[in-house]
This record gives sequence, C-alpha cells and structure tokens, in this order.
Amino acid sequence: MRKLQLLFLALLGFATANAQTAPIIDSSDLVFAGEYLRYIKCNATAGVDFATTGSNVVWDYSQLTRSSQFTDSFTTLFGSPTTYAFAFFTSSNLAAPEKNNMSVAGFALSNVWNYYRKTSTKFTQAGFAGNIQGIPFPLRYSSADLLYKLPCTFGNIDSSNYKYTLTIPVVGFTIKEQRIRHNVVDGFGTLLTPSDTFYNVTRIHAKLNILDSVALDTLGLNVSNIASIRHEYKFLAKGYDWPVVEIITSEIAGNETITSIVYRDSLHPYVSPVVNAVETMDYHTNNAHIYPNPTNDFLVIELPENAHSYAIYNQLGQAIITRNIKAGGSVVEDIRNLSFGTYLVVIDNKKGAPLRSTFQKTN
Repeated sequence: MRKLQLLFLALLGFATANAQTAPIIDSSDLVFAGEYLRYIKCNATAGVDFATTGSNVVWDYSQLTRSSQFTDSFTTLFGSPTTYAFAFFTSSNLAAPEKNNMSVAGFALSNVWNYYRKTSTKFTQAGFAGNIQGIPFPLRYSSADLLYKLPCTFGNIDSSNYKYTLTIPVVGFTIKEQRIRHNVVDGFGTLLTPSDTFYNVTRIHAKLNILDSVALDTLGLNVSNIASIRHEYKFLAKGYDWPVVEIITSEIAGNETITSIVYRDSLHPYVSPVVNAVETMDYHTNNAHIYPNPTNDFLVIELPENAHSYAIYNQLGQAIITRNIKAGGSVVEDIRNLSFGTYLVVIDNKKGAPLRSTFQKTN
C-alpha cells in the first residue's frame, strides 16, 4: 500500500509540476510558547537519502525505524530558570529545555536551556545556559545564530557567524567555539514518514563550519584549531511549527555520515507538560503567576493571552503601578523603589474574572 501511495504521489508531482508553487514559511508557522511536540528518534540508517532535493520532490522516509521518543517543549523567557532568563532578557522571547545530554570539553552540563527570538523576519538562537558543578553558566552568542530567515522560501540563501567563550575559573579552564552557518532553502514537495504524509514541505540545508579552541591555564596547555563540519537537513511543513524531519550529518574529507534522525509523531503531536520547576497560571482559582516571591528587585508577571491591563496595589488599596497591555506573555516590573511589605497584583481579563496574587517586597 505504501508503494502504491508513493507511486501515486510521484505521478501526481510529475503531472502537476508546472502548476505547483513553493510553500512560504512565515513566523506563524513556527513554534509558540506553551507548545509540546512529540518526536521519534530513529536508528541512524546509512541508506537514508538526504542528498535528493529540488522542486516538487517526494521524500520517502516511511521506512525509518524508531529507537526512542522525546518531547520538545517551548515556554516564555521567564518560564525558564530565572538565573538564566535575566541573562537573555534583551535577546530572547522563547526558551526550550535541551532534550539531549550536553557536555563542554568533558564537563557535563545539567538543566540546559536554549534561548530563541522569533520575529516576523527571522528566527534566531541567542545562546544557551547550563549548570556545571553547581554553577549556572549562561552562554550568550556574540551575535545571533540565524536558524530561519522569514519568510522562508525556495531559493533563499543566508548565513550567520557567531562565537561564545566558556571560562571555569575554579579549574582555570577556557573553551572558545566559533560557528559559521550557511543556510540554503534547496527543496520543496511532499514528505512521507512512518506516521504521516506531509504536504507543502520546505527543506532547509544548513552547513556549519565549527572551530574550537581549548586552554587549561593551570597546566599551560593550549589546543587550537579543532575544526569540524556539521550538516542539518530540516523539513518544515506549513502549520506544523517545527521540523517534521531533521537529519544531522558530520562531514569528514567530503563524506557525510548520519549521526541523528528524528521525525514528528504526528499521530500524537501534543503531550501534557511534565510538572517541574516551571509553574503556570492557575486560571481555575483566579491566581496570578508571579515570581520570584519574595523579591527585593524585580518581579516577573505571567500574563494570559486575554489580559488587557494589570495593577499593583499597596496595603492601603492604592494602585501604585498600572499598565495597559496589548498581548499576553511575561513582563518584568522593577520594584526596587517600593517599600518593604506585602503587595497585591491584579490582572484584568477581557474574559473571565480578574487574576490576583500577593507578593512580599523584602529589604
């Protein structure tokens, strides 16, 4: 049956090639805060064809075999750990916990988060953050990594160049990494996976030239110019928000070897969020989500999509801060000038009762 379906799609693509146009991926086709997407990790099959591309292509990955599954999730900036979020306050509006184990030159990173910014013209990564031996390390890129130029259309070519430096003073260890990304939107068509058939698919081929240097000051050791090449083949489908297939390869002497293949489990695309340190607004009890609490400098207020204003009241019932807003999300209030005591936050909604919560301002 699958072979007949593939033959039909191929014939349909041939018959209508002149009538079809390349899909256009815009910001509405990419992820939003609060989204949870299930993926299947596959056995890295050497026979998978990642080279074929072009106009009106039918990519058949229906024979992929699964090895495990995982969930990609996205939240607002201040839905991530606060110690990380402030470091990316000016450069990000989305955050996502890293699904894979990470290490930097042998040092294991725990509680790793990636930080992104989505606008109408681009989707970039500002950096990432992790915990090494109990110490939080926000790693901001020198300039944003351009993942997708928007709108994303067939034939687009763009590039970005960025670097970061990680220094661990306790052991006198420093690593520097520089990456040059070259993106080419090199194909569009139809894509088959074990769980679904996706139409209006755009393929982006990214080539990353990576250069690492390592220094261990305590021993006077320096190793530089550790070069590697990585390729990312990402297939974006209209309305599916994140790649439906992603193939990663490493290149050595001009030959590419597959290191990772994942595909979207479209039969069960959304999963319930796992309860962890990231809290959510309690709409059922009309409680507003605010943090940290208590606090002496800044207060983060999570706003629902239908919020239109909020106010902070003192113990006399006086509104000392009022804001009109146009959209939901996270806002940060500077409360350093407030006196010690208890305050009330009230968020007015276009629908439903106001949300309320109190917080303690400390010295």
